Amino acid sequence: MDERDVAKSCRSCPSLCERACPVSAVAHAATPWAKMLRAADALAGSLPLADGAWLGWCTHCHACSDLCP
Repeated sequence: MDERDVAKSCRSCPSLCERACPVSAVAHAATPWAKMLRAADALAGSLPLADGAWLGWCTHCHACSDLCP
């Protein structure tokens, strides 16, 4: 599965990973689901990577991956 496939899969998810993310506990707009939607938009070219401040909202702890279906 490449990045585009992962982003598409995440787009249809009911945000199961939200409770595992330490960042989303502080900022609801920074849920893993919201970050993946932005990544999908960036990969599709509809969001310039210059607008990528959201990339810094991930701690790379991978706690969301454990809950991802």
